[in-house]
Amino acid sequence: MNVGLILAHYRKKSGITQEELGEGICSVTHISKIERGLTEVSNDTVQILGQRLCININEEIEKLNKTNSDLKAISLHLEYQNYNEAKVLLDSINYEDFRYIDEIYVQYLLIKARYLIVNNEITKAKKILRQKNVLNSLEMQFLKDMYVHIDALLDLKLANYTIALDKMLKLNLNPPYSNEVYYHLSYAAYFSNQFLLSFQYALNAKTYYQSRNNFVKVIDCEFIILSNLEEERDSSFDLIEYKYLDLIKLIDRFKLEHKKSSIYHNLGYQYFKNGRFLEAINYYNKSLELDTDANLNPLTSYYGLARCTVESNLFEYSYCEELINKGIKLSKKWNDEKYKLYFKLLNLKYIRDHKMYFAEIEQNLVKLSNSCPINDFRKNFLFPLINYIVENNQSDRLLNLMMNYKHLINKEL
Repeated sequence: MNVGLILAHYRKKSGITQEELGEGICSVTHISKIERGLTEVSNDTVQILGQRLCININEEIEKLNKTNSDLKAISLHLEYQNYNEAKVLLDSINYEDFRYIDEIYVQYLLIKARYLIVNNEITKAKKILRQKNVLNSLEMQFLKDMYVHIDALLDLKLANYTIALDKMLKLNLNPPYSNEVYYHLSYAAYFSNQFLLSFQYALNAKTYYQSRNNFVKVIDCEFIILSNLEEERDSSFDLIEYKYLDLIKLIDRFKLEHKKSSIYHNLGYQYFKNGRFLEAINYYNKSLELDTDANLNPLTSYYGLARCTVESNLFEYSYCEELINKGIKLSKKWNDEKYKLYFKLLNLKYIRDHKMYFAEIEQNLVKLSNSCPINDFRKNFLFPLINYIVENNQSDRLLNLMMNYKHLINKEL
């Protein structure tokens, strides 16, 4: 710990000059160098200077050391998803004890912003990340990388996956300031449709979490690796099914029940894609019954259940209508724009209003392309729209689509 920062702070707080502080002890030049950390200084000199400032320098150093220790502990709690413990420690910190030391104070603010992001307090997190004193105190590479990482986590939370990926790819990864970056890179790359990149970073993250015995995150990495496998056209469904069932066994082994809802949801989706509707419905219902994964929006599984029920043609009209209407109400209640659109489209599809259905898709192509993986967007929205236009001999509309959405169509095709 640079004791010079402590001495400088309390000297200014006492309203005395460097000359007055050093009188009879050392020169003004030496005091200046001590405060800036540019020279060695004996413990005796430090103690004498502390006495002149009426402070116990050892107690001040101990306070700062404890703060550094607490900040590291909070970061570990966030990595291990012990959010309650992280909050308790955050609440116990008195930032006035170290506000004058930029390196510690900015680190504290960034860690707090990360907790707020996890806790869905987005406005508060944004306010911290846009503070001038934060933006103006990023000279150290460690703090700069930490800021970029946490700013990217905010984008991930807001589903701005490509923006988050671009930010994190600018980080120094040799080595990274935190190996957690690999996991967040893999997550952002997957939802940016860069599956090979996602796979590579997920492997790096898995190696790191294994070395830390963080089995919760190991399972998260396995989940991303498996999700990337699903995007491979040559991957057999039998292999994917086997790996999902194996992953569920792993979760049971480590008693990580809260991870099951996401796994059940994705397995349900795999059964749905392969036309095994009853099995899909079973796993969607299991996911909704648990609803224990903070990273899984319950509307995601509810939409999967409703869509599977509708497209299976195995259920009465009234039951399907009930599911869709409930989905519409829930998405409005939670102000979820993505699922407002999804349930609106599902309803139009169910009542067979093809004209309005494809008009809505065309009007929301950009939103839809950003709302799901590339193959899903292509299969569920883009190709059906193009086929509908071609089947109805709407050549002008097709040309207009090609002109206005060239960037999307070229990318997807």
